[in-house]
Amino acid sequence: MSWTEALSFPFMRHAILAVLFAGIAFPMIGVFIISLHLIPLRFAMMHIALLGGAIGLFLRVDPILSGMLLCAFSSFALGPISEKTKLGVGTISGYFMTLTLALAFILFYKADIHVLQAFNILWGNILSLTSLDLVFVMMISLIILSVIILFFKEIQAILYDREIALSAGIPEKMFYFLIIVMLGLTIAVSMRVIGALLVDAFILLPAMGATLISRSLKQIFFFSSLFGLISGMIGLYLSFVFDIPTSSTIIIVASLIIAVCFLIQRRLTMQKLKSVFIGKRTSVLIFLIGWILFLNFSSSASAQEAVVASTSLSGAIAKAAGAKEVRIISSELRHPPEYDLKPSDLLKFEGAKVVIYGGYERMVSKLLETSKNKNILAIQIDTDTSPENLIAQARKISKVLGTEKEEQIWEKKFLEKLKELQKKIRPYSGKRAIVHRFAQPFAQWAGLEVVQIVSPGELTPKVIGDAVGRNPELVVDIYHVPVAQVIAENARCKYIQIINFPGVDHTRSLEDIFEYNVTRLIKAY
Repeated sequence: MSWTEALSFPFMRHAILAVLFAGIAFPMIGVFIISLHLIPLRFAMMHIALLGGAIGLFLRVDPILSGMLLCAFSSFALGPISEKTKLGVGTISGYFMTLTLALAFILFYKADIHVLQAFNILWGNILSLTSLDLVFVMMISLIILSVIILFFKEIQAILYDREIALSAGIPEKMFYFLIIVMLGLTIAVSMRVIGALLVDAFILLPAMGATLISRSLKQIFFFSSLFGLISGMIGLYLSFVFDIPTSSTIIIVASLIIAVCFLIQRRLTMQKLKSVFIGKRTSVLIFLIGWILFLNFSSSASAQEAVVASTSLSGAIAKAAGAKEVRIISSELRHPPEYDLKPSDLLKFEGAKVVIYGGYERMVSKLLETSKNKNILAIQIDTDTSPENLIAQARKISKVLGTEKEEQIWEKKFLEKLKELQKKIRPYSGKRAIVHRFAQPFAQWAGLEVVQIVSPGELTPKVIGDAVGRNPELVVDIYHVPVAQVIAENARCKYIQIINFPGVDHTRSLEDIFEYNVTRLIKAY
């Protein structure tokens, strides 16, 4: 598919508009961060959002909303707290960063929350922006630009010296707190909308490059916006051409711009820079206007009907149900919250008949909204890997696809394969085992005696001590989120890691998952 054809899809138009607004406005926040030494505040906000997400999951409310609200409240509180305690915002940010992270992990443990559920609120992607997300980006960008334009002289005085600004009659505390609130809200919203990784690419890196070559605050603001726009547009285009993650590509382009700024810092005068950049403002504006108008043109894109699966496990179940063409978004053992989308991932939805997901992939709903294909049917499945459930989910999908006969043929072969594998592991049934929560289905199928179940996340001394005290013969851990090796080491027993997702050692099907896990169990003895 060509770049022109890709522009007919909503996700690409949304991404370009987001780059246009965020690329111009967000780097100006980076100027504040660098000038006022507020880098710790950026990390504090991420951890505060994580705590908010944990609270939301604990209270069974939207974790994204709770994370944003806690960030907003914290951004209003940090300034006054730093003034009353006579500590800088950077120091207070470090305090909140560590405290909120500790509280979040305590909530994870006590409420039995999978850490990936909470970390999910930190994972956005510029390719999965909905119309509402785009409105948020535009609103924040316009607020930033408006504040800087309307109060430029006051901001200039505060960035130069707060005491001098106060002596000049400027309410420096009010503007200082306004900057902190603006910074906090920008990070809180944009972190979820475009992803924590891309926040730094738009906020910090362009401002760093602008600082190297500018001689005045106006030049710093101008060049930071220009570099943010250039890195965003070029990065987005290159990610499409080479089909690589967009966030990472934009960061690489922004980093190269910083390197170029460092090299030309001593070789070019500001007059030359002005002739290269500032002297061509008109052409830049014409380019941007033409680009936006170009987005309104659409072209048709066709694809064969297919099934889209959120993970390799969903894909394997779809194959078992009789689906002929399955497009997997997050391959191998990577969960969608951890997966950085590529442009080709969004195109997988076009022409597809059904999308299958497990329910924990928050990005699926956003991808469906941004896709041009509005006729796609979303099917949520239970991803428990017990044989009975896998068969039930395959039957559920086959009814939608009209492939009941194909599913029945697979089901018969699947059950025969399981009987064959159970004969191999019969000598090991009855072994006393400490089992990872996600490994329970396999342990029960294999006939192991489960003496204790451990949850994903950091194990406490009490949990480890209790597990060792049960004298296990075997510890069964999960390959993609292992936590229990310390138990096996202290109990001096056998230890294996099994999989729930195909992908390791060329596993592809549901049968491959069971065969791989059986092989691991046999090899342990």
